[in-house]
Amino acid sequence: MNDEQELKSILVLDDSGDYRKLLLKHLGTMFKGANITEYDPLAQGAPADDFDWSRFDVLILDYQLNLPGVTGLDIFQKNRQKTSFPATIMLSGAGTEALALKALDYGIYNYLDKQTLGKEVLKHSITDAFHKNRKARERILEQTNHSEAFNKSLFYQKLENQLRLGGDSVKRILLLMDLDRHDQLEEQFGIILRDNVIRHIAKITFEFFISARLHPSITRLGDATIALITDSPGADPELNKLLDDLCKDLQAHSYKYKDRDFDHRVSMGVIRLPEKEVPAQSLIKKAMAAVTIASQAQHNSYQLVPDAEEAGTEPATAEQQSAPPEQRAETDKDAQAAALRIKQAIDEKRMVQTFRPVISLLSDESGAETYYLSCQLIDRDGSVLGAEDIYGDINTPALQQYFDRWMLREALGRIINIEDRKDYFFIMPLSEASLADATLFNWLRKLLTGIEGKHPGKSIALEISAQNFYRLQKPSGALMHYLHNSHGFRFVLSAFGGLEEVSGLPQKANFELVRTNTALAKQLNETLPSGETQGTLLKQLKTRGIRLMCDGIDDSAGLTEAISSGADYAMGSFIGTEMVQLDENKFVESFEIT
Repeated sequence: MNDEQELKSILVLDDSGDYRKLLLKHLGTMFKGANITEYDPLAQGAPADDFDWSRFDVLILDYQLNLPGVTGLDIFQKNRQKTSFPATIMLSGAGTEALALKALDYGIYNYLDKQTLGKEVLKHSITDAFHKNRKARERILEQTNHSEAFNKSLFYQKLENQLRLGGDSVKRILLLMDLDRHDQLEEQFGIILRDNVIRHIAKITFEFFISARLHPSITRLGDATIALITDSPGADPELNKLLDDLCKDLQAHSYKYKDRDFDHRVSMGVIRLPEKEVPAQSLIKKAMAAVTIASQAQHNSYQLVPDAEEAGTEPATAEQQSAPPEQRAETDKDAQAAALRIKQAIDEKRMVQTFRPVISLLSDESGAETYYLSCQLIDRDGSVLGAEDIYGDINTPALQQYFDRWMLREALGRIINIEDRKDYFFIMPLSEASLADATLFNWLRKLLTGIEGKHPGKSIALEISAQNFYRLQKPSGALMHYLHNSHGFRFVLSAFGGLEEVSGLPQKANFELVRTNTALAKQLNETLPSGETQGTLLKQLKTRGIRLMCDGIDDSAGLTEAISSGADYAMGSFIGTEMVQLDENKFVESFEIT
């Protein structure tokens, strides 16, 4: 059965009644037997939140709907994340709309000019979109269970049995795995290679439990510690047999890098999860004690805790009982406790990076995918704390430096481990504390030991706020000069205060981007530099090789304004939602665990 026969329904959403009738006539001839439905936005308004998109295989959506403040692009952006949303083809006129759609290539399968649209082009576009969307849905269904296995928040919820529903009789185990002699490996070969060994061990272990059909959930608890929750294979004899086989499997698969084998030895602590709810920290502490016992062996080994129920008898401290995010502002007023929570989350790998999409508005540019880095904190009960609250709790220069180094290390690790996959470019904010951190040079040199030839810094731009740059211009300049010349880092100026933050930028400043809002972008595009009669401030910036990025793009009007203001890049809720995973097909290989 071909695609034309499988395609059952098409929705035409256009404000022109005559054009809808014309499309319905042609589509009825092209796709005989398919249900062709028209939607009049002028009479019905924009589709409501509860509109049933699942009834349609393909949506033909007009860009200009003549609705106050709403375009077809707004409707698409609002609904595109719904799994039931149909494959979309957009119709538009030539000019600004086409440019906006070209810039916003993140889910619309095709956009066509009404003035030149032919029957065969329309038919091919519909069948192609239908076929690609069907394949994408199949891929999403295949990835669902796999992605849940790498969700850090779900891991901690499962650890405390909060996902245990009535009638769920599955017995589960917690397995902690620690890389022995990891400090020696780091000292000799560097942090990144040590992390790659951890990723390799995680890959082998995860695939082992997948092949055993035990539904593992996996995460990292520390620099050298991996944690899994899996279904139990049975009583102690069956579990011991499984763990013996795991030790042999790990022994048989050493990590290879540059034609060299890196043998690794791991120590494991295993406990059976109790039926009752137990604080995650108590269970982890019990398993870590078993890891210590197992580490006394000279080979891959494990220690099975004989009576896991005792793990729940230890009372949880106030520190271990993390409050939900909405209560934290009231119950955790002590700045030292808040800072400790941040550091513990980083050390225990409960802090995760997030990615805000940035798109290029340059019609001739097709390079790396660009993302602005932020973060989330996963509490031990599985609740999620957003970046705004996290940054509010980072209340000392020392902690800010610690946090910045974590952000930088995570970004560098991802860049280095891309291998032959698609290229990424990350923008990462750098704090005032790090600008004045004289030890950052040596730390970065140690971090990049052994992988200098990969030049990962060229894929990262460090963002410095205008306020911090002008206040600390000398140390900022020194840091930028060193990182640019030694590792190829780029730099972004964050300027939201006013024209003076950009107009006063020194000629020799190493900035390649300015991140601002559409209001300031418009001012830059309209203001002449002092003493000049030709060329605006924006043109002056671009002459110096500095490009403009507009943040806060929340709708199609904002995108159009950014384009007309001369912006080169755009970001905001309309451009794309914040993500916690870049490549959902490569969880194990990259170990980018959310």
